[in-house]
Amino acid sequence: MGHHTIEYAVYPHSGQLSESGMVEQAVNFNHPLTLHRGGGESFTPVADTSLSNKSLLQLDNPHVVIQAVKKSENGDGIIVRMYEPYGNSVFGVHITHPYTLQAYSINAVECSGTRAVLPLSEGKVGPLSFRPFEIKTVLLDFEEGKLGLHSCKKARLQA
Repeated sequence: MGHHTIEYAVYPHSGQLSESGMVEQAVNFNHPLTLHRGGGESFTPVADTSLSNKSLLQLDNPHVVIQAVKKSENGDGIIVRMYEPYGNSVFGVHITHPYTLQAYSINAVECSGTRAVLPLSEGKVGPLSFRPFEIKTVLLDFEEGKLGLHSCKKARLQA
C-alpha cells in the first residue's frame, strides 16, 4: 500500500468549544499559510516571512471563519466564502478590506440574478448575520461598475 504519513495534533482547552480557538487551530494545522510570488505559469514560494503578518482581509468576529478567498469566476472581483462553525447565531460581523468600493451577497455559483448590495463604509462591509452553520458568499468589487457576473444559465451549463 506504499508509505503513508499521518500528522495529528492535540489541542487541550477548557470551557466552551466556541471560545477555545479550536477551529482556527485546526485550519492552521491542516492548511498552513504559505506565501507565493506569482508570475506566468508558476508560483514560487516566498522565503520572506515579513509579509506573513499582513492581512488581505480582516474579520472582526472570531465565531465566523473565512474558508476561501478567490478571484470571481469572471475575474472582476474577489469572492470571500465564510461560515459559522459552532452551531450558534452570530450578528454584527464585518469584513474589512481598504480598497473595496462595493460589496454584494451572492450565491455559491456567483449568479448575477441573486446578488444583493451589502452596506459598506470606509472599506468595512456589514454588518452580516449568520445562522448556525450557515455559509455566506460575498463578492468584493474594487472597480465600481465593472462587475460582469455570469448568468445562472451559464453557470448551470458549466457545472
